[in-house]
Formats: sequence, structure tokens, C-alpha cells
Amino acid sequence: MRCDDVRKSVTEGAPLDEAVRGHMDACPACAEEFEALRALVASRPTAPPALRERVLASFPAPRRAPWLVLSQAAAFLIVGIGVGFGAGYAVKAPREVVRDVVREVSVPTVVTKEIEALPTDDLVFNVSLAAKNVYGKLVDVDYQGMRVEKIVIDPMVKNYEQYCPVARELENLSQKLPDRVVYRKKY
Repeated sequence: MRCDDVRKSVTEGAPLDEAVRGHMDACPACAEEFEALRALVASRPTAPPALRERVLASFPAPRRAPWLVLSQAAAFLIVGIGVGFGAGYAVKAPREVVRDVVREVSVPTVVTKEIEALPTDDLVFNVSLAAKNVYGKLVDVDYQGMRVEKIVIDPMVKNYEQYCPVARELENLSQKLPDRVVYRKKY
């Protein structure tokens, strides 16, 4: 243990353990400093016991004004009567009146409709490639770069919807994008 550790332990008021006592036995400077601190604490002046009673007696005893006590009691009484009256009225309210009030209140019904997002250009492009590969001349596609401008499908492809997922996807696209995906014979 170092001298700084002992000094910190003693000034913080920690109990002296074996390590601190052993250091003070080995280090005369720390032992001398500890004795000086002990002498300072022991020589601290203390007030005579009668002084406390004289100081406290010089202040008047706190008194409560009688009107303050009376006003607090009145406030508690008024609040109690109000709460009791309100609770009693709520308990004894006629059930028919409550039912009529509930019947008269109408809450508007809110109908939510799920909005489906339009198919992306990538999906339309991929479906058009698949349809061209599967149905060949029955599907005509106009491309502008990687964008599909128009898909013209022979109505005969509708016969395959229950068997072919490409035909089902073409039908879905024709419902969602009626201006870009149409069923008609080529001219």
C-alpha cells in the first residue's frame, strides 16, 4: 500500500484495516500525519449543551391560524359531499335513459379498401418475354428499349388460363393495365 492510498483512506473516514495499520507501522511519516489529523479532530470546539435549548427557546413556537384549520376542514367537507353526490347519481341513474342515449349515438362506419399497386415495368417486361416464348405468334409485343409499350394477346390464350401461369399473369396485367395489355386478334 502506498502513502497516497493511506492518506485517502484516512481522510475519507474509512475504517483502518490491516493493510493501513501495517503501512503506518512501517512508514513513520504516515503515522505522524495520522496522529496530527487525529489531534485536529479531537481539538474541535463543541458548543455547550445549554446553548441549544437557549437558541430554540428564543424562537416562538409555530402556531396555526384557527381560520386556516377551519377553511381546510370546510374544503374537505365540500369535496366529500360533491364526490358522494356524483357517485350516488351515477349508481342510481335509470337504465332506460342510459340505453336510449346509447341508441341515439350513431358511429359512422368506415369502409377500408385495399389499394393494390400497379405492376412494375420489370414485371410487365418479364411477363411479355415469357408470353412471347410460350405462345409465340399469339402474343405481339411492342418494346421501346426495356419498356413494354403494348402487349396484344390473341383471345385464344384465355383458354389456357387454368393450366398456364403465364396466361393467368397476362389476364392480371390486362385488368390492371387495360391500356397496355389488350386481348384482340392481330390484323
